[in-house]
Amino acid sequence: MSHVLMDHHWASYGYSLSERLKRLRLQRGMTQLRLSEVSGVSRTLISNLERNHYNSQRSADPTLSTLYRLALGLQVPPSALLPAVDREVEAVCPDDLEDDWQALDPFRGLLGGD
Repeated sequence: MSHVLMDHHWASYGYSLSERLKRLRLQRGMTQLRLSEVSGVSRTLISNLERNHYNSQRSADPTLSTLYRLALGLQVPPSALLPAVDREVEAVCPDDLEDDWQALDPFRGLLGGD
């Protein structure tokens, strides 16, 4: 259950990353293809990260080296792509996923959850 909770919370961090990545790319007048060329990260992965999408089942979960290469391509420190450490990321959950979480509420006690 805790793994599922981590994925649920990570979706909010992935959403924050996706917004920052796209905003920084557009501010620099770059296409996804151009960012791919200068960073060495595939255009498909950039697209997935900007949509907070990974294997159509989970939130984007890039490696540290991917974040570093994207930051180099954007000419920003890697921390510019991450949520501020002194701020909690607000939960962002699509309506259908939120409905799924609510449907699980009666079972949380059975699995050792809150």
